[in-house]
Amino acid sequence: MPAVVLLQTPVFHAYTFSIYVDWTSMSPPPIFARALAGEHVQIAKTQDDSPSNVNVAGRDEILVAVRADAMHENGIWLWAAWTTCGSRP
Repeated sequence: MPAVVLLQTPVFHAYTFSIYVDWTSMSPPPIFARALAGEHVQIAKTQDDSPSNVNVAGRDEILVAVRADAMHENGIWLWAAWTTCGSRP
């Protein structure tokens, strides 16, 4: 059963969400992150770059952090943020 959390805050008109993914066979977080990265998705490289409504202000991309779950060998957590008022037309 997936776990999903969606938060909307009035600060910077952004959305954040967290998703837990549990695989029958483990895909290491770096491989999973590369599969997500693309034209509209930027992967957070460091803890300082973690997705937040502040870090996505004015961006066009969805900022995503991919972390292994500490308690479940095959679990991965995604934390993402995107703004509703970036520079998109």
